[in-house]
Amino acid sequence: MEVLKRWEAGIELRDPIKAGVEPVLGADDIEACRAQVAKVVLDEKIRRYIVDLALATRNAPEIALGASTRAEVLLMLAARALAAFEGSEFVTPDHVKTLLAPAFRHRLVLRPEAEVGGQTPDSVLEAVASRVVPPR
Repeated sequence: MEVLKRWEAGIELRDPIKAGVEPVLGADDIEACRAQVAKVVLDEKIRRYIVDLALATRNAPEIALGASTRAEVLLMLAARALAAFEGSEFVTPDHVKTLLAPAFRHRLVLRPEAEVGGQTPDSVLEAVASRVVPPR
C-alpha cells in the first residue's frame, strides 16, 4: 500500500536519491567485502557437492525442471559470501546447505502431482539434500 501511495504522490523509485534511499556502504567498503569473499577457500569437494545437489534436482522425480548450471554458480558464490561474513576461511557443506533453498527454490518447476500432493520447492529440496552425501 505504501509503495502505491508514494508512486501516486510522484516518488521516483527508479532514482534511489529521489526516493530518499541513503547508501549504507561506500564503493571502498563494497570492494573490501569483495576482497574478503575472494579470500575464502572453496575446496574441490565442495564444488562437487554443489554440482551433485544440482544434478539431484534434475533427476528428482518430483521436479520437472531442476537447477541449472547458473544456479550452481550462484550457490557457490553465495556460499563463499556466507562463509566470509561468518568469518570462515573456507566454505563448508553447512554453508551450502544453508543457502540451497534460497538459491534454488525459485529456479525449480515441480511436477503437478508433487504440487497436488502438497510438496513445495523447499520440501523437495530438503528431500534432495538428504539424498546427496556431503563431503567430509
